[in-house]
Amino acid sequence: MNFLENLSFKYKLFIPLLFTMSILGLFLWQNYKLSHFIEKQLFSISKHEVWLSGVTQSISREINNLTVEFVNESLQNRVTKESIHNAKQKFIQIESQIKEIQRSSYLEDNRKIQESLQNLRSRLRGYSAILFDLPESYRDSSEDAIYSIISLGSVSNKIQNELHILITASKNLLNQKIISMKKMVSKNRQKNLMVTVGAMFLLVIFNLIIISEFLGSIRKLKSFNKTFYEFLHGRISTIQEITHIPKDEIGQILTLINENTKQAGSLIAKERKLTKEINQLNSTLEERVQSALVEITALNKEIEETQREVIFTMGAIGESRSKETGNHVRRVAEYSKLLARLYGLSEEEANLIKEASPMHDIGKVAIPDHILNKPGKLTDEEFKTMQTHAQLGYEMLKHSDRPILKAAAIIAHQHHEKYNGRGYPNGLKGDEIHIYGQITAIADVFDALGSDRVYKKAWSLDKILKLFHEEKGEHFNPQLTEIFLNNIEAFLEIRERFADQVESVEA
Repeated sequence: MNFLENLSFKYKLFIPLLFTMSILGLFLWQNYKLSHFIEKQLFSISKHEVWLSGVTQSISREINNLTVEFVNESLQNRVTKESIHNAKQKFIQIESQIKEIQRSSYLEDNRKIQESLQNLRSRLRGYSAILFDLPESYRDSSEDAIYSIISLGSVSNKIQNELHILITASKNLLNQKIISMKKMVSKNRQKNLMVTVGAMFLLVIFNLIIISEFLGSIRKLKSFNKTFYEFLHGRISTIQEITHIPKDEIGQILTLINENTKQAGSLIAKERKLTKEINQLNSTLEERVQSALVEITALNKEIEETQREVIFTMGAIGESRSKETGNHVRRVAEYSKLLARLYGLSEEEANLIKEASPMHDIGKVAIPDHILNKPGKLTDEEFKTMQTHAQLGYEMLKHSDRPILKAAAIIAHQHHEKYNGRGYPNGLKGDEIHIYGQITAIADVFDALGSDRVYKKAWSLDKILKLFHEEKGEHFNPQLTEIFLNNIEAFLEIRERFADQVESVEA
């Protein structure tokens, strides 16, 4: 205690503050280091996840591009040694990317991921064998070539599935690492908090001792001030007689305070003026921003309406080449929306199908007129040409990132697939067919059977319903077919509302 009594006034004030800041600084530093470490690890994991996603997408994209390019060259007898060499180089590159994933420090100890990578490599070897055998198969027999192409599609789908399994398992593993790291952070923070609380408890006791000495010094100072005030009070009249404002250091301080007070008043007035002007500017700016937002909203709505009109018009143009009415695409759109809502899809997704379905036969614009409008039965060769309209429509639309056009690409590609796997162009089966394609298939067939075409007369309703009963689970999704048949009156009301207008001709 003698040591504390001999400390000067400023040190009695400084020591508690010094110790408190030291403990708090140590606690904050430990938390900063821990947070920095965790942030660095989380950034590394996120970066690795982005890299892995990019690699898998690159592999998927290379497989798709390689399939399209090599199949086209094979079918056109343009396969050269250079193209084979380029294809092999791409496979080497893909193999290198898979090895790079295997060597990842985050994934190398996971058995499921390593098994998925081994499966992926095995499927790639089988895929490359089929691909490089395709030119020879095509020269031997076009039928063998078709089987090879179908096998390529099947193996390609399995590769895509393996890539999906790989990325899903990798994300789960990385998420587990993140959760584990967060638990470690929570545990370390609790430990640091307990240590800090103990240190703060000891510090409080020490500070209480220091503050008691500090308060003793304050009491002594107060006693001195009281004595000094009484001393000055006895001579106050003499000081006033000498000068109104003293010219010593105290007078200089009073003069400086007065000047600063006047300057502060001037600054406050300016600040109020500027604040008023800023508020006025903010009000004007807010009005302009609100006006601009209204204009932008109206413009976006107009763009969306224009996009829908263009898509519907393009679908109508595609149908008009085959001498079908524009009301066909309108009815298919309305059927598709109604069936989507009855199936349980949201209003937003049902509207998306309605807006995209008019493009289901857009690929027909590339089919020759003598095939498209042939009144009789098509030959096998002509039917194969007609079947290409699904792939052609997909190729036209697949490059867009617009939601409507992406949905239209799916519908154009898959609306001729059958639930039993016997459709075209890819022979998809069951739930492999996108729900958009399954819905549009029912809408398209229902309207086509009930309408006159160049190659047939419209069917009766009983005959149409009989076909749907027979094809439930074969051509069409059984659940969708049951919904359609149970609500046939609603679909007939749409057919009546958008019936084709037949012009009367005077005799």
